[in-house]
Amino acid sequence: MLAIAEGLSAFTAAVISYPRIRRASTLYSEQSEQIRALLDTSEAHHTEIHPVLGWRHAPNFHGGLNLMNSAALRARREYAPVPPAGVLRVAVFGDSYVYGAEVDNDRCWAGRIERENPDIEVLNYGVSGYGVDQAYLRYLLEGRAFSPRLVVMGFVPDDINRAVNVYRRFLSPGAALFKPRYVLGPDGELSLVAAPFKGRADYERVLARPQEITRIGSRDYWYPACVYENPLHDYSATLRLACAAGGQLYRRYLDPDRPIKGGMFNEHSSAFKIQVALFRAFFAAARERGAVPLIVMLPDQKAVLRARRGEPTVYQPLLDYMRAHGLSYVDASDALSTTTENDVMPLFAEGGHYSTRGNQLVASWLASRLRRAAASGGGTVEQSRFEPPSQSSVPSTPARGRP
Repeated sequence: MLAIAEGLSAFTAAVISYPRIRRASTLYSEQSEQIRALLDTSEAHHTEIHPVLGWRHAPNFHGGLNLMNSAALRARREYAPVPPAGVLRVAVFGDSYVYGAEVDNDRCWAGRIERENPDIEVLNYGVSGYGVDQAYLRYLLEGRAFSPRLVVMGFVPDDINRAVNVYRRFLSPGAALFKPRYVLGPDGELSLVAAPFKGRADYERVLARPQEITRIGSRDYWYPACVYENPLHDYSATLRLACAAGGQLYRRYLDPDRPIKGGMFNEHSSAFKIQVALFRAFFAAARERGAVPLIVMLPDQKAVLRARRGEPTVYQPLLDYMRAHGLSYVDASDALSTTTENDVMPLFAEGGHYSTRGNQLVASWLASRLRRAAASGGGTVEQSRFEPPSQSSVPSTPARGRP
């Protein structure tokens, strides 16, 4: 019976595409392979280790679809310290949806806005894999340099999960990279927890002792302790299957602190509370520097499908919070869900990011809203079709832990 159970479990684990069920030894091997590639100096890398941000796209990188300037912005050119007269300079921060992964510089929405609107410059600070915490930190570190009038923070639904993540591979298959994160103090204030591994020497230590990653498990909501700490995990397919199924079941249906509950953001979760605190801190920091802050919601394919059906998106509780607290935002689901295409598939590239067509729609829709936000000084730009009007004001509680 044990042999039959092991055989069935091994077969099930092999055919399940998500979550991928593998031995810890296999995960360690993949991790080491990725770190060796990251540390290899024989070729240029699009991504570099950063002591504060965790990682960043490398300055002056030119390769494939990606062109970076000397300030590590996605751009073909350099920018003057101040914008030309009559030009609205916008700095955009966020993850790969802001960066424009899977299309080139000219076809991503930030590049399109700049190319098609002579009165707007868009400085693209997007970095693949970022959470809003890293994007906010990058704004604090670098966002003042080119005197932007309008500062945009892009938000993608998966960002809620990254708010409580430290090691990317704990959350999803990806590069072996480590990030800082914020936690909340007793009064709800943000406190920065630095990235656990900050430079080449730290990564070399992880390469020599892969099990070092288990030390940071307590800081990461997505740490699968059963995989890395159960001594029988690698020897029993049945146990591996039980660990994977149990983890999925608990985080999806049972854990009161899960980021998503009932198909919507869980307003009572740590991830949600950290996320809204980051938005408040971002608004306070931008206004303190004399810039106008704006949140741009960038829906993924599932969110666009829900919007097309007339249903609230998974991030509706976040929209409700921002509306109630006067945090100005626009939601690009309005651009992507009202197109003439019968199918949303042409709006997305193979890897899930916006396609050339999707970027074109976002750029055309967003340009006028950027002008409106800058002109209004950060007031309400527009209301989503799911939301009643609100007259609340923005709280300005500063965040602790700024670099």
